[in-house]
Amino acid sequence: MSTAISKICSFAASQTLTVIAIEGMLKKAGDASDRLKVKYPGLWYRLSTKGYDMLYFIFKNELNKIFLF
Repeated sequence: MSTAISKICSFAASQTLTVIAIEGMLKKAGDASDRLKVKYPGLWYRLSTKGYDMLYFIFKNELNKIFLF
């Protein structure tokens, strides 16, 4: 019986951590999108019309190199 409870607790803990990690990534994506909107509104508009503005945080270092030369 204790192994079943242990497995259930382990599963619940991993699911909780997964939800927290996803929440953190969404927060990071939202914050990066907001910064992009302020700094490069034209680029933000083009990305947001296609739903890509939330992905900016993944590529921000490479994109900043392009825009800052």
